[in-house]
Amino acid sequence: MQLPIMVATVIVLADGDWVIAAILVAGVTLPAAFGSAGLLIFIENRTASGAKLAILSNLLVQTAVLGAALTSEGPTWVWAVRLLAGSILLPLNLLAVTALGRRASLRLALPRGFPPGFWRFGLLTMIGGLVHLLVFSRSEIVVLGWFGDAAAVGLFALAFGVAAQITAPVDALMGPLAPAAAGLISAHPHRAIAGRDRAVRAAAFLGGALLAVATPLLVVALPLLYGYAYEGARWSFFVLAASSCLQSVCNPILIFVSARRQAARGLWLTVAALIVDVVLALSLIPPLGLEGALVANVGGQVTFLCLLVVGEARLGGQAVREVMTPMGSWLVGLLAALVATTVPLLLSIEVWIAAPIAAALGAVVFVMGVRYSRFGPDANDWEAVKRVFPACLARPIDTAARILNARI
Repeated sequence: MQLPIMVATVIVLADGDWVIAAILVAGVTLPAAFGSAGLLIFIENRTASGAKLAILSNLLVQTAVLGAALTSEGPTWVWAVRLLAGSILLPLNLLAVTALGRRASLRLALPRGFPPGFWRFGLLTMIGGLVHLLVFSRSEIVVLGWFGDAAAVGLFALAFGVAAQITAPVDALMGPLAPAAAGLISAHPHRAIAGRDRAVRAAAFLGGALLAVATPLLVVALPLLYGYAYEGARWSFFVLAASSCLQSVCNPILIFVSARRQAARGLWLTVAALIVDVVLALSLIPPLGLEGALVANVGGQVTFLCLLVVGEARLGGQAVREVMTPMGSWLVGLLAALVATTVPLLLSIEVWIAAPIAAALGAVVFVMGVRYSRFGPDANDWEAVKRVFPACLARPIDTAARILNARI
């Protein structure tokens, strides 16, 4: 239904360049025609095939974008090639689904015959998703642009953009969790809390590791990567990276909320977080500028997390501490990142030497912190990992478990 609007939009954006217009039209037509096949991969629980296609697609996209950036003279071609490259492999999704799924995904039909409650759930989820995007995106840039200066906007945009990238591996792993959570709640509701906690532990461990290793590396190396004009974005990036990793820790809980079909609850959580975000932004950005934008962004996300955790505790008859304990690896990662970032910067050594030192120090502090706090994956989690990976990796997995002091 959105295809005619999107085609008209990209033709206008092409501004008379019909080659660009043709690429853009193809870039919006392919997802409209074949995008539902990507949903079927998860519906039919064929996530292994979906992961392989995602890796192939990402390789093509990155290669195409790099080539366009090196050979073109402006951003328009880079944007057009990025859009087309991300769409051209979508028909391959049809090969990974059943024949019945292929016929359903290619057949135009009005949305009818859904079970009772579907439209209410769908509409509330859609609205909640839009509000969630405002809370967890760089929406503070709008207020910062009104009251701040161009330099503050640039620093915040760079810090947020890089911070959002470091958690991409964790967020990608959470994709298959949605159908798994729905199936678990439907078939084994008594195991829902255990499944949620395992997913949160995994997300917190991976997010904490990225926070401890990647964040100090990038904080120290940021001027080297983007120029010393952006040196002022270092600590802004640190704050937003910690917030981005915290968001990834929240995602499994939010997936279980959706799997229980609690769309109204998810909507009110995001609305409350957005109100806090907007109030903080309007109150703090005019006097503080960049620092006010950071407080507003983090404040909205922390509000969402607190309400989410309290709601889960009440729903499961648990103490808040019990719900938050699986998130402990994120806190360990935050402390490790703070130590690993501060020490190299205080030493005032060359950036290209300080960056790897920061990453190594963060890894050591994180491993030691997880080992002695015992917030990491437990013995059952490691056994589940061993069942997924090939048998040849069983010994390295056992070694990792022993290093992290798992109870095995």
